[in-house]
Amino acid sequence: MHFQKAYDKANDNANNCDNLGLAFYHLHDLEQALRYFDKAIELDSNMALSHFHRGLVFLDNKDFGKAENCLNTAITLDPNNEIFYHTKGQVYERQELPELYDNAIEQFKKAISINDMHTQSYFHLGRIYHLKKLFDEALMCYNKVIELETSKEEVKVLVIYRFILRRGEFC
Repeated sequence: MHFQKAYDKANDNANNCDNLGLAFYHLHDLEQALRYFDKAIELDSNMALSHFHRGLVFLDNKDFGKAENCLNTAITLDPNNEIFYHTKGQVYERQELPELYDNAIEQFKKAISINDMHTQSYFHLGRIYHLKKLFDEALMCYNKVIELETSKEEVKVLVIYRFILRRGEFC
């Protein structure tokens, strides 16, 4: 009953629409998620998170151009959110096109410049450096991941294993 009331009132409030969009996103109902993110933006076009969330839907659908546009809007509205830059870096990374690696690097570095403890950006930056065969830079990034995640042994093992495999030193 309470959920139904919230659901019915969602169209009156941008935050409620965004929250419902996220619920549908996590349920993998991307069409409904987009519907609510669009409604949130219709109610408040300055909601950076709704633009960001739309970008996630498009990224999941591999519609990289639309994802990038949404993330650009989110960044314009909130230029100090490292998650937005990190996700934009993933837009370039997931296309797996060498000509986009420098764009990914730029975005991951921007995320790190905002939050120098953003482990995911270091990890993905290291991955791109690996792909570019810049092993010293990759190792520096992976070492930073280990430094930031010292309590997680599985992270250390994964990072070291991944580095060895990519470098071709695994026997």
